[in-house]
Amino acid sequence: MSVAQVVHSLLKTLRYLWLRLLRKLGVVFGQGFLINPVYVVNRKDNTVSVIDSAARAVVVTVPVGDEPRCVAITPDGTAAFVTNFGSGNLSVIDTSSNTVVATVPVSRQPFGIAITPDGTKAYVTLPNDNKVAVIHLLRGNGVLGGFIDVGSIPVQVAVTPNGKSAYVTNFGSNNASMIDTATDKVVATVNLAVLGPGATPWGIAITPDGVHAYVACPGVGNTMQIEITNNNKVNAKLWFDTPLGQCWAVGIVTVIPPNQFHVYITELLNNGVDVLADQDFSFVDWVAADVGPVGVAIMPNQANVYVTCAFTNKVVLIDTKSIKVIDSIQVGKLPFGIAIKP
Repeated sequence: MSVAQVVHSLLKTLRYLWLRLLRKLGVVFGQGFLINPVYVVNRKDNTVSVIDSAARAVVVTVPVGDEPRCVAITPDGTAAFVTNFGSGNLSVIDTSSNTVVATVPVSRQPFGIAITPDGTKAYVTLPNDNKVAVIHLLRGNGVLGGFIDVGSIPVQVAVTPNGKSAYVTNFGSNNASMIDTATDKVVATVNLAVLGPGATPWGIAITPDGVHAYVACPGVGNTMQIEITNNNKVNAKLWFDTPLGQCWAVGIVTVIPPNQFHVYITELLNNGVDVLADQDFSFVDWVAADVGPVGVAIMPNQANVYVTCAFTNKVVLIDTKSIKVIDSIQVGKLPFGIAIKP
């Protein structure tokens, strides 16, 4: 046996022992002691897998509503909100106990979700109603506050770091709606059909400095850059020879603070992740992941990227320095949305 194999075996043993200890501590003290746990939505299981980021293993599985899709965690880390597409509501998970403590009725088939930086509101996309639901979070565990008309088939949403705007990707109308979070009204519509009428925008993420938004457009197999601070100017480049890449989700990693970032984009059909440089909107690397990479989340210390792989029921872990996959974790069936507790 080589030295590398011995080290790998030893690390697996230590991880197993650490996981057993975590489970025992969880029984005695609850799950609140976990540092940066990862919440993974399993569409077919109607569950959320909670991964301990230190042990790199699932420590608890939380039953939620029917056909869950996405998850967002409050800025203070106390609650995870899960959209239940099938049951038309949100499951509220108390992250200290990792149990569902409330259910918030929304409307038909909620999908994407984002929470404002001050933790006062959540915005939930409703693809079949062409609306976004506004959830007030300071009244108990969440109260429906109203609806906002947006474009056709809204799917994902992201809030700017200053909390002033929310951007919604409209899959059916090939644009993005910009919502003023003070008035909860659409104040601009960003045309994303610059590479053709079938852009079908999906995932969206905003750089921590609030300068750019990146939108994954599976219909053209590419990612658009929106210059938020330049009147929402749209930039697009064709890196790929074919749209078969099917770009879906986007995550932003800070490479050098305060304003040098890498953009990670999952490619559902190419079984990999593209990495772009925010500074000049250039291609950096491509990472072979696993079959069907969909969701993406960034560790708060920026060291790792977690990617859900829907067709193998796994989450893969990418090291942001080497830009290589360093581990994989088995979760529930058809993992989709993912979020990490701050």
